Amino acid sequence: MSLDTYIQATLNAFGLAGRSHYNIMLDHLRSNIPYIGKHRSCQGNWLDHLVLLTVGSLSSQTKIGGVRVDTCLDDKKREKMIQDFISMILNR
Repeated sequence: MSLDTYIQATLNAFGLAGRSHYNIMLDHLRSNIPYIGKHRSCQGNWLDHLVLLTVGSLSSQTKIGGVRVDTCLDDKKREKMIQDFISMILNR
């Protein structure tokens, strides 16, 4: 999946439209891509890191699986949120 397709699927999953949402997410991800998988404070693999970076570019009011994205989660709940996010974008 290309970065463009990934971003568009994410925006579609959350009902976000418009070039500004796309550009904000694109800039956020491009600036962080070199660090994916290298940041020690994030548990998991590169896909977990990508999802967490993507979620970080969404509004704090956004919910995934009923949980606000700005909520501090333990490892199990964070893994569930990551799985829910991936399901959302793949099912669009």
